[in-house]
Formats: sequence, C-alpha cells, structure tokens
Amino acid sequence: MLREFGKDHLYEMPAEATRQLDMILARIGAQEVHAMREKIHEWADSLAEERQSFFASNWKVAGSWADTPFQPLYEACEELGFEDPEQEAGFQIGWLQRQVLCNEFPDDEFIFFKYHGKEWEETPKEFRGTFYWRATRN
Repeated sequence: MLREFGKDHLYEMPAEATRQLDMILARIGAQEVHAMREKIHEWADSLAEERQSFFASNWKVAGSWADTPFQPLYEACEELGFEDPEQEAGFQIGWLQRQVLCNEFPDDEFIFFKYHGKEWEETPKEFRGTFYWRATRN
C-alpha cells in the first residue's frame, strides 16, 4: 500500500502515467522487468522502522544506468526518441516504484513525498527524487 505524505487516502497511479509506463515496459523483456521489480522490492524490504530509514528514488540509479537492472528502461527511453532519455527513464523508474509499492505490498504501508515547489529547478539534483518510508516508522 502507498500513501502520499499528508493525504488520508491510498495512492492511485494516474491513468496516463500507467499507460506510458506500460508502453515502455512492453519494449523490455519479461525477465528484465521482473529484475527491476525485484530491485524495488529489495529497496522496500530494506526499510526499517527507524525514523532515519528511507530512500530517495534518484539516489538509487541517478548517473549510472549501466550494469543495473534499470539499464533496459533507459535503453527503451533512448530507442523511443525521448529528448532527454535519462530524465524520462528517471520519471519511469519513479512510476514503476509507485506501481510496485501500490500493488505488490498488500500487508505493508509506505508513504512517499515529492517536492513540487516553484524552486524545483533550482533544487540540487540529488534532492529532486521521491522519498519513501514505512508508515510505521518511529
């Protein structure tokens, strides 16, 4: 289960984001998509109940796609001709993380926070990701 910070209802993926993610994942082999989902499971499973236990999506893959389970996602975005395939792949990893946390953890509850303020462009890249943690953390 997944909730957005400050909201009471469970998060639901936007239809357009789901459509685009599905279109991109369809270009990637099933084993490779499974490996990406497994890596997200690994990240989520590593979250403890302590206050300082969280992860930021862009800390996990930013700047180095090679030799990661997410390399095929970057390559698919590149093949599809996105103007900035690295940025688009980053967006899609974010959507995939949300999809996995929404649908594949029925007994766990996670919270996410993404800053959308007007200063976003001025924010250093290492702080632009989406932050995830367990709802039960202290």
